[in-house]
This record gives sequence, C-alpha cells and structure tokens, in this order.
Amino acid sequence: MAGIEFHNYHLNEISYIRNNNFDPSEGTITLDIKPSVDLKYNDKSKEDKALVNFDLILGSLEDPKAAFQVVLKMTAHFSYNKDESDGRSFEQYLLENATAILYSYMRPMVSDIIMRANEFPNYILPVLNVTALLEEGNKE
Repeated sequence: MAGIEFHNYHLNEISYIRNNNFDPSEGTITLDIKPSVDLKYNDKSKEDKALVNFDLILGSLEDPKAAFQVVLKMTAHFSYNKDESDGRSFEQYLLENATAILYSYMRPMVSDIIMRANEFPNYILPVLNVTALLEEGNKE
C-alpha cells in the first residue's frame, strides 16, 4: 500500500491556440513545457485529504519557433495514509507522486488535441521527471 491514494481528477481547462507569430522558416518547432502545481488541503485541522491543481503550458504564443500553445489545467483528489507513508510527509508524496500521476493523464490529451488541430505533426509529451522540472522552475 502507498502513502497516498488517488481518487479522481477533473479537467478545468484545455485549449489549443495557433501561434500567429510562428515562422516556419525558423526551422524545427520548439515546444517548451511549463508545469505548475498548487496543493490545497481540504481541512486544515485534518490534513489527510488534498486537492492538487496541476497546470501545464506547452509551447508559446510569442516564440516564432513555437507553432501553437496548449494549456491543460486539472484538479485531482488525493488522501494520505500516514501508517503507510514510511515517514514521508503528505506534501512530499503529493509533489513527487501526484504530479507524475496527473502528467500521465495529460500526455494523451495533448497528443489528441494537436492531432485534431490537423495542421502540425502529432506530438507526444516526453516521459520526464515532472518533480525535477517543477523544482527547476521554482529556482528561476
């Protein structure tokens, strides 16, 4: 058994916007991945349930090498089992595991929306260490 349990997620926003500044003569399409996460505990007196808001921006509307921008915003419900936590905090579990779980749901959504736009080659989000990417973003 794990220290956290994933209950459900819902999609808050999904959008695809073509970048009018895109210049195909710039060469290869560049798509930067910008994740952000926000943790909210349901009840401050009983911090064993949380909502995780995970937002992902792929591409840009300004960069001439980015053909489009995709935005996904998701909220997920998690609970914490301290007895199964191996001494790790709920927040640590959420930052490490919740983001990885939600990213795995986002990957096919991104591919699907780009494919349906029917203008650029399909794109599959790479497998990556989302936690490290979030930490890197926090340093900037």
